[in-house]
Amino acid sequence: MKAWDLIKAMVYDSDLAEFGGTVIWDASFTLKDYFGETRHDGQIEPGQWFYIYEENYSWQTLPTPDVVVETEYSGKVYLWKID
Repeated sequence: MKAWDLIKAMVYDSDLAEFGGTVIWDASFTLKDYFGETRHDGQIEPGQWFYIYEENYSWQTLPTPDVVVETEYSGKVYLWKID
């Protein structure tokens, strides 16, 4: 996802700014370390990622996520690689 697309989505849905976050994943930690991941769909690769937890995710404002992480305690987390 382009950073500009993320900014436009946040203008449309301000909850994204409040409940979303970014992480720079450099393989020095695992998805289990960061999110409590039990399994995931999609390919995680080094870079900057935007994420939002399932309960705060609005399907209308963001494209299909690049990675969906199932977590032990928090439901799902959706991630988009920012390029």
